[in-house]
Amino acid sequence: MKKNKVAIIGLCVALVMCFMPGAVHAYTAEGTSGTVQWTIDEEGTMVFSPVSGTAGTLAATPNEAGDSPFIDYCDQIRKIRFEGTVKAPRCIRNLFKGLDRLEEFDTENFSVANVTNAIDLFNGCRSLRTLDLSGWNTARMVYMTRMFANCASLEQ
Repeated sequence: MKKNKVAIIGLCVALVMCFMPGAVHAYTAEGTSGTVQWTIDEEGTMVFSPVSGTAGTLAATPNEAGDSPFIDYCDQIRKIRFEGTVKAPRCIRNLFKGLDRLEEFDTENFSVANVTNAIDLFNGCRSLRTLDLSGWNTARMVYMTRMFANCASLEQ
């Protein structure tokens, strides 16, 4: 009887938390990269934000051909956005490569000012329709081969 009461109370608390405004919601995936945390919610929105403070830096990707570190979630990710300031390291090769269901990428709050290698950055993002890079400082980018290869839906 005591176990049933505990289970019922736990269920009630869980239900209340799910329907409260500002409630904590479950993510389908989450992790960290450098001093940045990332989450993917049920709608397919991937959010990058600093682990603490107002700014964080992603870990560098390997400077070799390969898949995105997020390739295991390629069937889930539809949108990417950045909260707080997220700084890219010098090498972001393959970072979003192969995310073939990615439709929206909000570049605001994503600083690429220190990037030198962006090879294959969006390669294979077949569903990506628009991408506004006008706010990006690309002065240091040297390697951009295939940055937008296989982005069949990209119009702008």
